[in-house]
Amino acid sequence: MTEPQYIDIVRGKPADTGVEVRIANATVPGSQRKPITLVEAAARLLREETRAAKKAGLDKKLWPEVWCLFDRDQHQQIPDAFKLAKEAGVEVAFSHPCFELWRLLHHKPVHGSFGGVCGEAVRQLPFSGSPGQSST
Repeated sequence: MTEPQYIDIVRGKPADTGVEVRIANATVPGSQRKPITLVEAAARLLREETRAAKKAGLDKKLWPEVWCLFDRDQHQQIPDAFKLAKEAGVEVAFSHPCFELWRLLHHKPVHGSFGGVCGEAVRQLPFSGSPGQSST
């Protein structure tokens, strides 16, 4: 569950952005965290949140954004996930080759290739063994 943990780390930074961040699928098993499944759920959530914003009479500038954050890994339906996201108005933050590499880049310069070897990026993270911040 590296992506939700990353959001928790970023959200814990002292800057107050005035943005509410909620992870809608934090308890979903990893087997259900495939990009296409995430985008399908995000599209449903965006429809629900948009209906609620309309009903509440919110200015359109204040309507919610829904984002999917996922990496390339070995997923076969990446193009389908991007197409569905665009059609549904869901934003995508896409990490390639692996999400762990982007976490590592926050801490130190990185050289070499991590394609297909995300465990190496995890191993180099300074807090890879810390409670609550592991990359499992």
